[in-house]
Amino acid sequence: MTIHVISETNLRFYDIALPQVDIEIYAPFDNGISTKIGHFYSIIGYESVPSPPNFFVSHSYSMKSSPFTMSGVLSSYQVNDTLSVQAGAVTGPDNLDQHAGAWSFTGGFSLENQAHSRGFTFGILDGDVDDTLPSL
Repeated sequence: MTIHVISETNLRFYDIALPQVDIEIYAPFDNGISTKIGHFYSIIGYESVPSPPNFFVSHSYSMKSSPFTMSGVLSSYQVNDTLSVQAGAVTGPDNLDQHAGAWSFTGGFSLENQAHSRGFTFGILDGDVDDTLPSL
C-alpha cells in the first residue's frame, strides 16, 4: 500500500509504504479487550505478512489472494484459554488512502485445544470496497 504524494513535482517521499501505523489500546475489563486503531495487518488468511510466524519462510501463491492490510478499528477479546473473538470496522482490504467512505465489517474467532497444539481460525471481511459506486 502506498500513500500518493499530492503534488507530482514534490517527490521528496517517493510514495511512502506504511504496512502498519496504529495505536493499540488495552482495557482491563474481564479478560481484557484490545483495540487497534489505524492501519494494521489483516486477520484474514493462513499466512501472515511477516515471514517468522509462517510455517515456511517464503509465501505461497494463495498469499496473493488474501488482503494484506486494513485501515480502521479492530477489537479483540480473549473469552477463555481456548477461544478468542475479533470484530471491527475497516475501509476494505489494502486501502489506506482511497475510498475512505467505503466501510466494511471484519471479524472472526480462533479456537484452540487446551494444549494449544491444534486450532481453528475463521475470519470474514464483508462490505463495500468503493464509495464512488451508487447504493442499491
